[in-house]
Amino acid sequence: MSIAVSVIVRPSRMLTALVGAMASVAAGVAFAIASGLVGDLTIPVRWTLSALVFFLATFGFYHGIRSRKTIQLDISGTGQIRLLKAGGEPPCTGPNRPHVREIGELVRLMDNSTIWPRMLFLRLRPEDGRTVVVPVFPDSVDREAFRALSVACRWLAAQPEAQDVKIF
Repeated sequence: MSIAVSVIVRPSRMLTALVGAMASVAAGVAFAIASGLVGDLTIPVRWTLSALVFFLATFGFYHGIRSRKTIQLDISGTGQIRLLKAGGEPPCTGPNRPHVREIGELVRLMDNSTIWPRMLFLRLRPEDGRTVVVPVFPDSVDREAFRALSVACRWLAAQPEAQDVKIF
């Protein structure tokens, strides 16, 4: 059995809903602070703290929405991972995929990637040293692709160069 898999990971609606819920809770806390329901603060401190919390909630939601991208992961039979961010381009569907070889970058699965049965947080490191986090929820890919990607990532985690990957 080969671990070779090619998966197009679309932005997760579930993750967007979770980020939106978190931002809504933070905005509710900002409202509670502004109305005086939380603590015994003076009015200037209360309004300043409320504005700060509301700004952080808005910024967090905006950043979560803005960072949504379609990504293609190609894992070869030898464990080499190629990452392609599709940006504004349509995702790869052709059999040859020549632009993957030209645009895609080789990445390595980092030790602190999280592989759970229903959710993957793949921390990938390209050759330039930065970190790319790819959240893969069940609604990001179809069921067979999620299973194939999960098996391939577990196999990569079992390899000697990636021993500390958390598998739950």
